[in-house]
Amino acid sequence: MTSDVDTPHDAPEIEQPAWSRGPAAVVVDALANAPERLLVLFLWFCYVTAVGYVTGQFRPLLVVPATAVVLVATWRFFPGNRTRGPGAAVGSALALVIAGTWFLLNLPYIAERVQITRDPDLYTLAALRLLDHPETSIGRLHPQGNHLVSGVSAVVGWVFGETAVFWGNLACGAAALVALYVLARRLVGPWWGLVPMVALAVSMPMLEFSRALYSEPLAMTFTFLGATLLLSAWARDSSGGYALAGAAFGGVALARVDGVLPLLGVLVGLTVAAFVHPGRDASRRRWAAPLVLLGSLPGVLLGLADLYFHSGTYMTDLAGQFLALLAGFVVATVVTVAGPFIPVPAHRLAGTARVVTGLVTAGGALAAVALLALFSRPWWYVSHGALDNPVVQHLQQAAGDPVDGTRLYSEQSFTWISWYYGWPVVVVGLAGLITWLVVGGRRQRTELLWLAALFLPSALLYLASPRITPDQIWAMRRFLPVVVPGALLATAWVGRALSSRGRFVGPVVAAVLAVSVMAWPLTTVNELWTVKEKGGALRGTEEVCRRLDGRAAIVLGVGLYVPTVLTLCDVPAVGAPDGSPEALAEARDQLGGGPTVLLTRGDGGAEWIGRVPQPFRYRQTVWEYSLDGPPDAPVNQEVAITFGLVRPDGRVVALPPLG
Repeated sequence: MTSDVDTPHDAPEIEQPAWSRGPAAVVVDALANAPERLLVLFLWFCYVTAVGYVTGQFRPLLVVPATAVVLVATWRFFPGNRTRGPGAAVGSALALVIAGTWFLLNLPYIAERVQITRDPDLYTLAALRLLDHPETSIGRLHPQGNHLVSGVSAVVGWVFGETAVFWGNLACGAAALVALYVLARRLVGPWWGLVPMVALAVSMPMLEFSRALYSEPLAMTFTFLGATLLLSAWARDSSGGYALAGAAFGGVALARVDGVLPLLGVLVGLTVAAFVHPGRDASRRRWAAPLVLLGSLPGVLLGLADLYFHSGTYMTDLAGQFLALLAGFVVATVVTVAGPFIPVPAHRLAGTARVVTGLVTAGGALAAVALLALFSRPWWYVSHGALDNPVVQHLQQAAGDPVDGTRLYSEQSFTWISWYYGWPVVVVGLAGLITWLVVGGRRQRTELLWLAALFLPSALLYLASPRITPDQIWAMRRFLPVVVPGALLATAWVGRALSSRGRFVGPVVAAVLAVSVMAWPLTTVNELWTVKEKGGALRGTEEVCRRLDGRAAIVLGVGLYVPTVLTLCDVPAVGAPDGSPEALAEARDQLGGGPTVLLTRGDGGAEWIGRVPQPFRYRQTVWEYSLDGPPDAPVNQEVAITFGLVRPDGRVVALPPLG
């Protein structure tokens, strides 16, 4: 599949610059390509990690050596058409320094999400569980969704100690920033490529979703790595490059349940772009999409196996969405496989390209109309769902708004993004994505067609229906992996194009745009920069574990606290339906009948012998929840837990102090 361009024999010899000769060239090239090299190695590490926890063989003695073997075996499997030159080397160095500095600045403020209220708490406990267990389940609890972020963080814990589990995803966030940069510099050069990277790095959503164990940074990493590798493969028509890019897109499916959505867009975009691409060998590019699909299948299948074996209930609960995603995958697969076999005679290639270009242009117009309609919704539409959401009700009551838990607030999706990244990114970025689609439908820049197909479906879907509880900053989860960085990248692309227009106006407008893109996110950064999510929860839970002193525990009325006790305290624990002596006696017997401690709120409805003791109290600090703007203040929460010793008859006495 690889096609090389021969240099004419009578071409004049061009003197090579000094940096391209000798040891200096080796150093410059190595530094220029270091980001891509590191990201590809990280990709293989994630595949090995996923195989470990999916098969229930997640052990250091298996995962670590297997990772080393895979990294050595794939070292030479690296994309061609590599970035070269001193400018690329300096840009790479700056990107790595920015990512490293960002990591160190955020390290003191990593979250302590060890009591379950939302998904990252589950992933944190699963990661802690994986430190010394080969599977992800916590007792009878199976964390919902894919478990790659838990597996990666657990490996970090193996290497750097248990507390490192909490910052494992912060390292993934740094990798996501680097992945955004490597794609950006392919499109806009090494200096403009820093603009979207910096803007994302200082934004509140990136801070929040990297400091705790969220799946979005990993999904972003492999989405942008896949696009970067595909750009190299498309430029050289490289079979191996297409398969490697597919493996990166498969990595997105390892990280998130909706990770195949960008892949579907890319597959269809590649299939269409092959009919537009110029040159006598253009027909061979019809195999690009099948090869990308082939390379992605291990990751897609492994991600589905993770869900099936470890989150079966979650798959059942979201059966409708899974079926829609599966239907889309089947359609994209049919289009992809059929592409190379569609007969187009040589004398009709040009006419076919013109027809496809017209259809792509029409598609761009329809996408623009759809985005404008979605943008206008706040003036004529109020979205509702079937669920009467208690979180929405509580926040509406707190704000003094009319209480309607069915409100989805999806008509505010454009405004949500503008709060954190500014209206220039919303307007210019989405317009840039439409421009990519239209320009990519022409024969000169066909790579922009499949790039647009990567970003636009996710943008249209999530801007129309985010399908998430609409409190901030939680709701921005839907937009962080693909939509926001795609809009930032397209905005930088427009800015760079403007910078070459004219001698004054274009460069000035481009400079203003670049500054606004990087500066706007700072307008919403406030004191929360130095506030740990659930800061204090870890120390408080450690004190709970100390008081348990290795005894089994019955949890009553303290939310989803059983997994926390099972994981952090490493003692048997169960929940009780109520505090009656019969229920507590049964739970005690279930735990083996030995010394058993009751953890509850107040008296918990239990039958106490003597006075109910004073509870142990600890405080934790969280970011506020809001429906009408970004969070801007911390909220102090108090957790009070009463300890008692459960007797064989189910009655409870005060827990004696530790000797």
